[in-house]
Amino acid sequence: MSDFRQDFIRFALDKQVLKFGEFITKAGRKSPYFFNAGLFNDGLSTLNLSRFYAKSIQQSGIQFDMLFGPAYKGIILAAAAGMALAEQGRNVPFAYNRKEAKDHGEGGTLVGAPLKGKVLIIDDVISAGTSVRESVELIRAAGAEPAGVAIALDRMERGQGELSAVQEVAQQHGLPVVAIATLKDLLGFLENSRNWPRTSTRCAPTAPNTESTTDMKALAGLTLLLCSLAQAGVYKWVDEAGNTHYSDAPPLEKQNRGVAELSKQGAINKPAETEAQRQAREASAAAARQQQQQRLDTARHDQALVQSYPTLADLQADRERQLAVLQSSYHALELRGQGLALQRSHLEQDLERSRQQQQTPPAAAVRNLQLLRQSQQDLQRQIAAKRAELDAFRQRMQQDIARYRQLNP
Repeated sequence: MSDFRQDFIRFALDKQVLKFGEFITKAGRKSPYFFNAGLFNDGLSTLNLSRFYAKSIQQSGIQFDMLFGPAYKGIILAAAAGMALAEQGRNVPFAYNRKEAKDHGEGGTLVGAPLKGKVLIIDDVISAGTSVRESVELIRAAGAEPAGVAIALDRMERGQGELSAVQEVAQQHGLPVVAIATLKDLLGFLENSRNWPRTSTRCAPTAPNTESTTDMKALAGLTLLLCSLAQAGVYKWVDEAGNTHYSDAPPLEKQNRGVAELSKQGAINKPAETEAQRQAREASAAAARQQQQQRLDTARHDQALVQSYPTLADLQADRERQLAVLQSSYHALELRGQGLALQRSHLEQDLERSRQQQQTPPAAAVRNLQLLRQSQQDLQRQIAAKRAELDAFRQRMQQDIARYRQLNP
């Protein structure tokens, strides 16, 4: 882990921006830690934060011409990052948006430098990806091009599907996302804290032999994180380049590459499902749901039969009436078919006489014949559908009568 990432985590702990406990995230999931960038709320901490952003951005290699901060936290973050970059010799313009359009003064929703060129979006974290999506739309609507997203902490939280929220943003918008630190960095920092008994299976660290508040917080944080791994669904895997990753949602393309689920003590608990295993499990669950639904449908149908018909004779009489209605509709279609066939026969005879007399067939007659043929085809489909409906009803009628006899022996 880069030194500045380790320094950032220590800085966040000291400012209590990073806390450990039991929290509910914006996505509605339980988390053993919480990151609140709003607590960087004084001049010195904001200055230090801006320098971490600048280091992360410069190290990423993302090419950009200006910065954009989505309202509200992104406003101060973009301004601060811009000052830190200028301090390091890179002076770039920045802009931000309002939540509501202004109808006086400069008006509109955009404030600051005009959006142009490649624009780097600055925010604190990515949860649902809403602010990034809105920022991308604003930037492109102004004729500029989003270059990427810079955030403070990548929590590696699962997004709407199998990918993490950050991975979804990168995939949906085709943008690189760079973070000052990630969940992997946080775990590495906590695991490297002094006096953590790595071989212990207890969910409590031994007391540190230091008075450092940061060490105390780190050890307490590691305890909470490791004791929450099973519930949080944290996974660990190594990519093709040999880099270790931690997240609550390994991407599908990695699930065949030795992804492991971590235990409460942070050790490998069990391999995550492969794609084939996941598909088999989902297919089995879908089949079970279908069977359960069929049982519920059968129970409701049985109840309706018993409650609607006091006797078998009542049921038979009702079904006979419904059958008669269907048969009447079917016969009406057949009669219509016979009428169309007769009209077509007369038209064809008229056209044949015209040809025999070497006369040009009337255009109206030719057009009417085409319409009749189309009507006959449509009617044949209706007759076939009605015949199938009749057959299905007769089958259900027999089944209902047999079922009623079973329910009322």
